[in-house]
Amino acid sequence: MIPSLCYFDLTARLLSCSKFRTLEEILTIEIKPGWKRGTKITFPEKGNEEPGVIPADVIFVIEEKPHATYKRDGNDLVVNQEITLLEALTARLLSCSKFRTLEEILTIEIKPGWKRGTKITFPEKGNEEPGVIPADVIFVIEEKPHATYKRDGNDLVVNQEITLLEALTGRTLDLTTLDGRSLMIPLTEIVKPGAEIVVPNEGMPISKEAGRKGNLRIKLDVKYPSRLTTEQKSELRRVLASVS
Repeated sequence: MIPSLCYFDLTARLLSCSKFRTLEEILTIEIKPGWKRGTKITFPEKGNEEPGVIPADVIFVIEEKPHATYKRDGNDLVVNQEITLLEALTARLLSCSKFRTLEEILTIEIKPGWKRGTKITFPEKGNEEPGVIPADVIFVIEEKPHATYKRDGNDLVVNQEITLLEALTGRTLDLTTLDGRSLMIPLTEIVKPGAEIVVPNEGMPISKEAGRKGNLRIKLDVKYPSRLTTEQKSELRRVLASVS
């Protein structure tokens, strides 16, 4: 018989589990700090008694309930921390959460250019218990989706729709950057299907190369008219007949 417990605790406590052998006996587990999934606690010969049969052992196997904020990685606590693209573009301080004592707040200094998966470790900042080394607290950076821009490595990518007329005759794109600047991009050449404009040094900061940034890549999507009149088709043939 292997009953399972769903329990994950950083602190010691007593857990009254269930009744076995007799209606009067309750087996009690003393949960030890740091117990992990798969830890087994055996109560020898505490199974139901039958005449002429040695009672079975009762074995509890520890399972860990998922936590809304933390994940466990060995003895460490891991927290996924979302930041926006703007926060990754510019430095700022982020007060994250309370650990160990009610007075202590861990603060992350977000560095320009940090990417999804960047880890920030606070050694031994987990809950304290007598005789137990506190776990490390590890924050793992996640990126919040942006309504306009997507990140591709150190580059920023934006989709921009233009009309067929604009693709043929030109237009000036007016983009608002992540940090609120207005960026004017003139289209002076004919835009072909799948065209992409690259604006150097307007992407994300490169964290290990101070002062350098990736590129801004503008993917152009040409919107074709849904229909043309007979007169419009004739006029297009006339205008484009001599174009190679």
